[in-house]
Amino acid sequence: MNAKLLGFFSGFPTHHFPVDIMERLREELTVRDSLVFVSAWPSDHERNDSDSTGMHAMFEECNMPFKRYSVIDDRTAADDARRLIQEASCIFLMGGHGVRQFQLICDKGILDVIRKSTAVILGVSAGSSNMAKRALDIWESPVPYDGLGLADITIKAHVTKENQELLQTLSRISVEQNLPICAMEDESAIFVKEKEATYVGQILWINNGNICPISQKILNQMTAIEQGCMNCAAVIFDLFETLITEWGHKKYTKREMCADLGIEREKFDLFWDEKEEERYCGKMSFADSVRYVCEKCGRQIADSVLAEITNKRESTKSRCFEYVDPEVYQLLEHLKAMGMGLAIVSNCSSEEVKVIRQSRIYRYFDQVILSYETGLQKPDIRIYERAADLLGVASSECIFVGDGGSNELEGARMAGMKAIQAKWYTNRHPQKRDSKAGFLAAEEPLDILRDLV
Repeated sequence: MNAKLLGFFSGFPTHHFPVDIMERLREELTVRDSLVFVSAWPSDHERNDSDSTGMHAMFEECNMPFKRYSVIDDRTAADDARRLIQEASCIFLMGGHGVRQFQLICDKGILDVIRKSTAVILGVSAGSSNMAKRALDIWESPVPYDGLGLADITIKAHVTKENQELLQTLSRISVEQNLPICAMEDESAIFVKEKEATYVGQILWINNGNICPISQKILNQMTAIEQGCMNCAAVIFDLFETLITEWGHKKYTKREMCADLGIEREKFDLFWDEKEEERYCGKMSFADSVRYVCEKCGRQIADSVLAEITNKRESTKSRCFEYVDPEVYQLLEHLKAMGMGLAIVSNCSSEEVKVIRQSRIYRYFDQVILSYETGLQKPDIRIYERAADLLGVASSECIFVGDGGSNELEGARMAGMKAIQAKWYTNRHPQKRDSKAGFLAAEEPLDILRDLV
């Protein structure tokens, strides 16, 4: 980041800066030689002249007048536009039509000039959207486009809690596009300076379909993610389809279990799936789940049969650990030699806990956090935070590696970790898993070493 300060604004319907925003601007805008506005309505000259005059008046009202101010629109020659940006003390991206503004920036050849500028850079409404790495103009398309890339903060301006239809649209986009969104009410702001982000006013954080008020913790996590986890101190791994694979091994399938129990598959699935969360969060063991299904289906199960079924399940699970990609062990050895803390975070049930702790790969890890034992499962950010705490490092110092199931990469990112999709096993499956948009992908285990910074 080259800019002295980035300021993302939603809008100022009263045409006055709120006190908190005014004080921050006064603190940062100590040099006020030239204020340059970039229009979001390039051909509406009268509007541009009026709006730029009005916006400058807001600075004057706060005893922050500039010696001169100007506006870049389609009247401005490309050479003049570049000179204005290069000489600017403050660049202000105006509100209006985001796509047209970005096209103007490209047409005038000032894209890289803005990116390299050390001025204070502010944006309001569409202008703040265009400052992002992934800009969003939902009136044009639900698909984000490449913005200026000044920060990885995607903005939707003029949002209120009462507008449930808009919030649901943004929630859906956050899932479909893997795009966290800051939904800002008017009179709010996000400021980014060097490695620190702060906020003013009412802002909602929308990520992976979830909506909650933004917090300083969330902003700190976003900043840590953008820094790319440069000070990596630990690597946290998913287990299945990351360190080991269930593919290609003999499984004790549901079909076989149903045959042993004498229960129709449809009925079995109904009651078995009903208790999935309880199995993974330590509220019900594998054996108790089998008993529950039998009771619901009107079947009695002898202890000897239950023991045999449990043994079959454990035996087939243990086979997954008999073959591990040799590069996985090489990767773990490298990371150990580098002094990295290592942990496993896995969603698993009771019978899997036993075979995990008896496996060869288990001894490579400083901490093993299993959902059955902790009562938490991915993508709950608390299970990632638990791993970081046990390793004695901050979440922002961790890299999480997983194949991407259970939204685990999104959960790791929300916890403040850099997340990498492991593809070395899933690439070999007949139904190859696609790369997840917005995440680094490691095709082979040793690729993780490349992605540590």
